[in-house]
Amino acid sequence: MRDMSISPEEKRDEAQPSVVSDSPRYPYGLKIHFDEKSFKKLGLSEVPKVGDKYMILAYAEVCDMHQNKKEGDEMHLSMGMQLTEVEVKKKEKESKTTEQQLYGE
Repeated sequence: MRDMSISPEEKRDEAQPSVVSDSPRYPYGLKIHFDEKSFKKLGLSEVPKVGDKYMILAYAEVCDMHQNKKEGDEMHLSMGMQLTEVEVKKKEKESKTTEQQLYGE
């Protein structure tokens, strides 16, 4: 898994004047939302509390690709992905490795 949080260097590069002093920890677009129907489909019987941690396994479909290059600049690529299948599991209190969580003991 990759940590997608914004580094201090990225924060400086993307700095914009704002009345809010709290800058985001992760880039725009990495937050996904689930409604009540999604809770039921995912089998979440209890309402999660803010700060609870869950493991999300997902399949995503590439829905757009962008490539651009300005004169004298490097090639820039970006990709949009639509989550199509999702599984959510509450993080266990035991300290298990990712491999143990995915494949068992």
